[in-house]
Amino acid sequence: MRSITHSTQIAFALCACALVLPVAVTSHLQPLPGITVSCEDTLEGHYACGFDIGSQFKDTIARAFKHDESLHSLYDHIQSDTRAREFFDTMVSKAAARYPRYMQEINGTAAGAGQDLDLMLVANMKQELATALTPPGADEAGVLLGDACTDVFVKDPQNKVTSFAHNEDFFSYYFDLLYVVRMNVENRGSFTAVTYPGILPGWSAGWNNHHLAFSINVLYPSAMLPNGVTTVFVGRDLYEAQDLEDAIRRAAPLDLMGGQNVNIGSFIEQRIVTIETAPGGVKSVYEMGPSHGGNATYFHANEYLRLQSIPQFEKSIISSQHRRSAYEHVRPPPVTLRGLLSVLGDTSDPSYPVFRRNDATKESTLYTIAFDLRQGQIQIYRNNPREGAASLLWSETVLMPQQPPPPPGRDSLMLRGQKSEQMRLNE
Repeated sequence: MRSITHSTQIAFALCACALVLPVAVTSHLQPLPGITVSCEDTLEGHYACGFDIGSQFKDTIARAFKHDESLHSLYDHIQSDTRAREFFDTMVSKAAARYPRYMQEINGTAAGAGQDLDLMLVANMKQELATALTPPGADEAGVLLGDACTDVFVKDPQNKVTSFAHNEDFFSYYFDLLYVVRMNVENRGSFTAVTYPGILPGWSAGWNNHHLAFSINVLYPSAMLPNGVTTVFVGRDLYEAQDLEDAIRRAAPLDLMGGQNVNIGSFIEQRIVTIETAPGGVKSVYEMGPSHGGNATYFHANEYLRLQSIPQFEKSIISSQHRRSAYEHVRPPPVTLRGLLSVLGDTSDPSYPVFRRNDATKESTLYTIAFDLRQGQIQIYRNNPREGAASLLWSETVLMPQQPPPPPGRDSLMLRGQKSEQMRLNE
């Protein structure tokens, strides 16, 4: 089984995903192009999905790789240095053995995009390679990735609010290079993931047909576990989780090479966890809400807040510390989704704002995504989320199990005078 459906900038259907898509387009906002792919759960099938993605976004991937000087620095170092090459080959062998299906997705994407496979593998293993090899000219590995992304959370049973929201930050030139992948794998399910060019889906934010929502924040452990698996592959594996406990298990395998902050919400269970992971599968799972011993509101960016014994690149978390300070000065703390979006739109710190537009780190907020688990809503904002509907790119409504579809002809969303279209997607 192999099929491909190209998007019309914003709207695309996904097989086997329990969602209703009210598609809302605000014409002046930078779109997120997308692709829908379906494949068999075989090595050949995953290669085919990757190939279709690479073919569709061939020019986008080429532009992204051309801009990324640090990627080429690492690649050249690996090609010219024997020790670096051996280290890279070991990482590739580990990934192929541990996650063979995802490795085939990378192989297919490289072939479809007409890119050198080693270059694409370096892009997918960049953080760990940078940390381990630190090529000439870089004083620390973190500068190759940037101090990126912010999440805020609220679970307030009294006010019936269970939500989290995420700013996706990275180097500014990625603003018009992101795309959305909707993938259906036979017998495994389906997912939607905002995706970086040439990178496996899962290293940003998205959701799957098991009613789980995900976001990722980079962390900067300064030591790596030798011969481990990388964070990008772990991120991709999260999207096959069938429930929250399964996702927590997948987030921190014992052979994890580095670490990251993984945030997961369950629409069905009305639960939110934020997980700090570190080399060797060390993890700290923090569940939101008083009934689980957590706070009603919480913040996480790019520094270890709970696993404080993990050494990290201090220069890489300066922006993160400033963003946390901005959150801590919000009074009263946010207890609604609108309050979370207000935090993520904060620009009070001119050098290190929460909402970023080519700030002191040369990074920008590429998009903001909000997950309202109680209302079953997913919203993506392309500009400052404080602007509300003016920045809203699109909204999707999660169709819960046994929940009937909306009545025919009933509009579930109206935005700036544009009627929403609803599409019932079959499970």
